[in-house]
Order: sequence, then C-alpha cells, then structure tokens
Amino acid sequence: MHPLICLVSVLAATPASSSPTSSSTAPRWEKVFEAPGGTKGWLSSVLATPAGDWFAGGKWGVTRNGKEEEETPGATILGLSDQGAAGVFAVGSDELVLRFDGKAWLKEHVGPKAKRRGHGADLLDSMFVDAKPDAPLVAHGPSLVLARRPDATWAPVPEADGKKLLLLAELGPPSARPPKCSLRAWMWLGRGLAWFACHDGRTFLYGNGAVAPKGTLAKECKASISAVGNGGPDVYVGCAGKLWKTGEEGWRPIEAPKDERELRAISVAKGCMYLAGRYTVWRNCALQEQPPATAAFSGIPSG
Repeated sequence: MHPLICLVSVLAATPASSSPTSSSTAPRWEKVFEAPGGTKGWLSSVLATPAGDWFAGGKWGVTRNGKEEEETPGATILGLSDQGAAGVFAVGSDELVLRFDGKAWLKEHVGPKAKRRGHGADLLDSMFVDAKPDAPLVAHGPSLVLARRPDATWAPVPEADGKKLLLLAELGPPSARPPKCSLRAWMWLGRGLAWFACHDGRTFLYGNGAVAPKGTLAKECKASISAVGNGGPDVYVGCAGKLWKTGEEGWRPIEAPKDERELRAISVAKGCMYLAGRYTVWRNCALQEQPPATAAFSGIPSG
C-alpha cells in the first residue's frame, strides 16, 4: 500500500432498524452487527447515510442495517461510498463494484478471470469524485483505476490519466496544502471534501477550495491513522485504538467502545456515529449533537 494512508474511504439495546434513542440514560455504544464467519469474517468499512441507513462491508460481503446481507463468495469488500442519487457503492477484490439502488445490490463490474499482473493489481479499495461538475466517479486500488461511464459500466483509465488520478486520490490537489506542509496523510471524505495532516503535526479540513485548521495531531496518532470521519465541521480520528475529536482549539479524546482495539472505519450521519472494529460494528447516538453529516470513507490501517 502507498506509504501515505489511503482513503478508501467510511464504518444493540434497540433493533438496528429502529430510530436511535436520545435519552441521556441510553448506552453510549451499542453493538449493532457482528461479521459472520467468526475470526474469518473481518470488517473493512462502515458507512452511514443521511437517509438513515448504515452499511458495513468485509471479507464475507456487505450488509445493510445489519439485516440485509449480500454475500460475495471469493471476493472481499474493501470500501463503501455514498454517491447520493446514484446509490451506495461497494468495491473490493477481483475489481468488484456493487451498487445498491435502494432495493437491491447490482453488480456493475467484475474483473476478468485472467488476473492482472502485479501485487494488488485487481484490488479496488476506495472511491472518489473530483469536485469538478463533469468529473466521473472513480474507483481505485494500489495501482488499478476504473472510471464509471454514463451507461453505468466501468473501464480502466488510460495509464497517464490513471497516474494523475491516483496522485489526486492519495495526495489531494497540491494547491490545498498550506505553506511548509509536507504531507503525512490525505483522506477524502466526500465530493471535494478531505482531511489531511502535515508531517509537522498540523491537521486541516479541506472543502470547496478552502482550508480550515483542525488542531495538532495527537502523539498517539503519529505512528499510524486507521480511520477518519466527519460530522459537519467536526472531524473524528481513530488511531492506536483510541478515538479523537479534532478542532482548531485542539484534539480531545472521546470514549471508544470498551475492549475494541481496532478502529477500522468511522462514519457519522443523522447525529449517530458508527465505528467498524475488526469484527464488530458499533453505534453511538449520544456522543454528539450534530446536523446530518457527509458520510465518511475510510481505509484499513496501512502496513
């Protein structure tokens, strides 16, 4: 994987389909899903949408609200993305691209039986779309870049264009970085919206061509960052099994699910935060009071 942390991405007391409670006595973290298959059914991603649904993907396939499951035998879901009216997309190994149209999962693309040469050459782990109005939806992995055509088919991007798109996906636009910022990590959170960190510890939220400071990187996060998600102007970061809320005034730790050592993905919508651990999806609707937020797209820890 690229040395910088790639996006991917952005992941009960009451049933998962019911409205979350806002009572102050409600448990902070609810376990809403366990990946099937025990230790063989790990999670890669979680995604909450403004419509009130949540999705989780991993080695076995993908689930909606912990009830409706779509198995992907032989392929692993590595990333989830909400593209509004176009639907929710899931990408993974074997060049797999699935789209949920509100009723069912549709297989839009799968790679040829003859594998591409190179380590990870058939993997898709993230999606992003440039802020330009006519920009296509792009799915990519460590080296493969596919673009969605108007007829809902996918095709490899020409090599030269693919290299440019990978640089944009992994490093963002160079004009977004403030002076003296040597990039440590860049993560797209939505169309034209991203969080990034500089090697000197400064962190920022980038959107609509503007950059807002989000405090200094916590020392626990300097070795690796496992997940990033945003709820409105607030940014949440998972690293070293801890959860942080970032802001211009600084970073502060917030409660993470007890005994959950891996925070693989974070997504926030409709006032609730969803976390994907290694095998479990957790929900917290008492953590913060925020307006509906852009869904997060996160990646698995590098290395």
